[in-house]
Amino acid sequence: MLNDALDSTAATLARLLEQRRPGPALAETGTVIHVGHGVAMVDGLPGVQALELVEFPDGLFGLAFNLDPEQVGVVLLGAGD
Repeated sequence: MLNDALDSTAATLARLLEQRRPGPALAETGTVIHVGHGVAMVDGLPGVQALELVEFPDGLFGLAFNLDPEQVGVVLLGAGD
């Protein structure tokens, strides 16, 4: 009886995993206003959170740190490719 319940549960989980389709990833797009001294000032990221990883189109990454209502300061983590 326990084996039947486990088999049924495993079959249900397998079926649900097969049916799962990833949805679209939501992303905000901002505009770099200024870059200097390892910091990019970015406009247009209203949902960004402190210390959230920000990816730039050229493969460069940064961490959001200054969350002003108008602009976000992003500390750049290194040179892009």
